[in-house]
Amino acid sequence: MKFRPIVLALLLILFVPLVVQAEVDGDALRDKIKVLRSEHQELKQQVAAGTLNREQARATWKEKIEAVRMEKEKYFESKMVKFQSRYAKIAERSPERAESLSARFEVLKINREDRKTQRKMLLDKVRSGDISPEEAKLRVKAKRAENKIIQETRKSDRQDRPSDRKRK
Repeated sequence: MKFRPIVLALLLILFVPLVVQAEVDGDALRDKIKVLRSEHQELKQQVAAGTLNREQARATWKEKIEAVRMEKEKYFESKMVKFQSRYAKIAERSPERAESLSARFEVLKINREDRKTQRKMLLDKVRSGDISPEEAKLRVKAKRAENKIIQETRKSDRQDRPSDRKRK
């Protein structure tokens, strides 16, 4: 195929800026989440010291966490818009590649919705008293460890797999 190098070059041109911008935005968001965690610890200390009552601390925490959640959602939506515009350009040039990207994209969206649902269910269980906050934290840590292993395995598989250029 004479057009394969051209298609690969176009994909690189289209997706590299998206990845770089996503990393910058993602890093800023991760930094805000770290700050939020330290603020949460400060609120706990203030409650323990008696300078702040529990209701005030919860109200303050909910405001802060909601602001970060909204920013996280806005970040995700901006990534989606960028991806969709780039996807449209790819679809014009390479319908086969666009179909493959569309399938991967749908899987990612479904996985995201599943994670959101699982988080909500876990939070509801903690609120209802079915499980303790510590048990919920353990479940989250276990799931993150499992996901990290899966990601590392996929990355290793991709590195072990011969590229398209080597096969031809």
